[in-house]
Amino acid sequence: MLTLYRGIIVPLNAKDAVSRAISTQGITGGEGFWNFTKVAPSASPRTLLTKPDLTLQDTRVDQKTAVVCCCGDYEGAAFYATRSIKMGEVGLVIEVQSSKSEVYIDGRDFLYTAFQLWDRTTNTAFSRQAEWLKRIFGGAVVEYFERTAHTTDQQTRIALCDLACHDADVIEAHRSNRYVLGGRYNTVFRSAFFVTAPIAPKQIRPITIVPSGWTAPTPDIDLRDFLEGRLPQG
Repeated sequence: MLTLYRGIIVPLNAKDAVSRAISTQGITGGEGFWNFTKVAPSASPRTLLTKPDLTLQDTRVDQKTAVVCCCGDYEGAAFYATRSIKMGEVGLVIEVQSSKSEVYIDGRDFLYTAFQLWDRTTNTAFSRQAEWLKRIFGGAVVEYFERTAHTTDQQTRIALCDLACHDADVIEAHRSNRYVLGGRYNTVFRSAFFVTAPIAPKQIRPITIVPSGWTAPTPDIDLRDFLEGRLPQG
């Protein structure tokens, strides 16, 4: 089982009712403004990695199943629970238990852009970019990333990232990542996932309020610097 964290924003006067409803009814995946459904490769990521004509049709089979966004640590969830908070609202962090088989990486705010645009500014930083991806997503991600150097087709690069997001070794390594990422739209997190819904009440652990004045950690690596080859040491 994996311990993950989901951050949400709710009206201050509804926080107790929302917390109670989640604790007793779980999470269906239909709550909130953004709703997502699970997409998955048609075969194992390792098998499809060797397919010479890989396409999105291979990697994005719609499972017709709801998924919800979670982070691998409290601070990531707290960021998403407070980033657009308004007066009269409060951020909640929901601790969730989920089996590994129900989790895959949400790469929208970092990994997909890294795969697609790593050579947008320069192609001389590839080895250092690969090393940073290894630190963040584990050694297994490198084989998928290296394939992007052999194609300029963006759809193929996206498909390769799809495979990486569903690779069990990449998922496990990303869950343990300790580097703070600065992603798209100024997001700040260490790891991001999709979790298959519904999430049953028995999978819900403490629901806590993000303290007033909480601030996000400073990123160790920023996506814009990654794309431009300005990679930090360490």
